[in-house]
This record gives sequence, C-alpha cells and structure tokens, in this order.
Amino acid sequence: MERNAMLQRSSVHASSSPRTLRVGRAIAFVAVVAATACSTTAPDAAPAKAPPAGSPTSTHPDCGVCSTRVTYAYKTADDHVPSGQQVDQMKQVIEDRMSANHTAGRLTVDGSSIVLTVDQVDTALVDTLGRVPSMSIRPVAATVPASSSPSSASPTSVSPTGEAAIVDAKAVRQSRDPAVQRAALLELSCGSVDPLQGQDDFRLPLVTCATNGSDTYVLEPSAIDGIEIADAEATTSASGPVVDVIFTSAGTDRWAEVTASNLHKQVAFVIDSRVVAAPSIQEAQTASTTQISGVKFTDQSTAALARLLRNSGSELKLTSTATMTVSPTK
Repeated sequence: MERNAMLQRSSVHASSSPRTLRVGRAIAFVAVVAATACSTTAPDAAPAKAPPAGSPTSTHPDCGVCSTRVTYAYKTADDHVPSGQQVDQMKQVIEDRMSANHTAGRLTVDGSSIVLTVDQVDTALVDTLGRVPSMSIRPVAATVPASSSPSSASPTSVSPTGEAAIVDAKAVRQSRDPAVQRAALLELSCGSVDPLQGQDDFRLPLVTCATNGSDTYVLEPSAIDGIEIADAEATTSASGPVVDVIFTSAGTDRWAEVTASNLHKQVAFVIDSRVVAAPSIQEAQTASTTQISGVKFTDQSTAALARLLRNSGSELKLTSTATMTVSPTK
C-alpha cells in the first residue's frame, strides 16, 4: 500500500455525483491500533506473513510448543447482539492488524465472537488485536512534513508502561498549552510503539504521527466522531482514483460546519491516534457525500483508505477477551 499517497497533497471536496446511503449502514467502531495493511485473505481464514525471528512462542509443560486461542466477544454500544456485517468488519480489522504486525494465524467467526488461533504471538498484542478501533476527524493546527521531522532517536531513560504510559502521554501530547504542544512535536518519535494507540481523548488536542511514520501533526479537538461516517468507497473520478466518504445525517450537518470554518485548511482523519489522511478542504460542503483525492492516489491506496474509514468508525464494544493454551494438532 502506498501510505504516503494518503497524506501528501490530498484534498477534499464535494462529490460530483451524490450517492445513496446503503441500507444497513456500515457499522461504527470505537477504539484501537492504526492498521494500514490491506488483507486479501479468504473470508474464513486470515493467514499472514510469517512472524520475524525472535517472536515469542507459546509454551506449556504438557505439550511443549502449543497454540494460543483467543476469543474476542463483542456487543453493540447498547448491549445488543451485533449483526453479522458488524462482526465481519471487526474481523477485517483484526486481519489488517495481524498483517501489519507480521502475526501468522487463523481467524474464525463464532456468533458474535471472533476466535484467533496462533502458534506464535506476542502476548502484548493480544488485547491490541481485538480492540475496537477509534476514529475521529480533527482540524490540523500545525504539521511538520517528513523532510523536516525530528529524528526518532531512542530514549536514554526507561519509559513507563501500561496505564502510567498512557497518563504520561496524555499529559504531554494532549495538553492545551501551545508551548507544551511544540515541545511534544519536537520530541515525538514515530518509530516507537505509541502508548496512546486508540486511547486519545477526543475532547483534547493531540500531537501525533501519520501512518507513514514521518509526518507529525498538532491536531485540534475532534470535530466529528468516526461513528458519523456511514460508509466509504474507493471510486474513480475524472481526475483519477478518489475515496467517497458518506456521512450520516448528523455527520452531514457537522461536516458542513467543519468545511465552512476550515476552508483551505487541512483536516485529519485519525484512526487509533494516527493520521491516515490529512486533505485540504477546497470548498464548503453541504452534501452527505464528500470526496478525498490526491495526486499520488492509486487504485490500491484508495481501496485501502476506504476500507480503513469504513471499518474504523464503530458502535461495537469489546466485552471480553478469553485466552487459552491448546495442544498442537496433528
């Protein structure tokens, strides 16, 4: 996938051919990791690249090298059983994360649950893989392009982990103080694991990286929640490949306000605390469908971006994660 194509010199404008909202809108999702790899696996299995050397392997005194089976259970935000479409979209999200993290395994759907079976897994990835993704649209306050981004040198001190790391990251990268934001932008390391992955507060500013690992941004508080995106689809216009983004009724009204007040400025589409696209607004818009275009867009990159946007705005919630060790099969 050409990730940079999503971020360089892209623009957003009203669609020349308004579309009809699909019946049974593409579900909404609420929080996780920025997975930008596009999977082309069969619906009932998600084989991914072989894990790199040194990846941890599940072991057990009774069976030596064992497999790990993880069951992710989901419900809708109002505690109802999710539809098959919602579960399938969440399965696609997990497939993408497995591919991005070079995790080999198999995914199956069991009712409202998704079962992951892997021979080799980093236990730290277990929760991340099944977490519901978060998505927001944030106006861009400042950006540092890849050519002038600070180097991602390894820190010399030991960094906190877990909840402590999230608290520390929010204090620095979600401060309302411009001076703190500037300092955070200069110190941001895009090559390291982001403790805020999907944990950023939509009500606060955010200093973060793009999924290309180079561009960095200071973003304003969220203007539109990802659940207001009803659908997204890759298509072709007279100028080339584009992504049609279709908003809900409430999202359409809010998008009209955002485009009117940010004309010729960038807005960032943020998934799991990372910027996947930051187009410039070319005109105020009132239609439910908008288009994202870019000079480096290809059919592949627009398909990947549309899939990300379609799958990452959700009203699902992860209700439980059950992990068990199983003996190897013959």
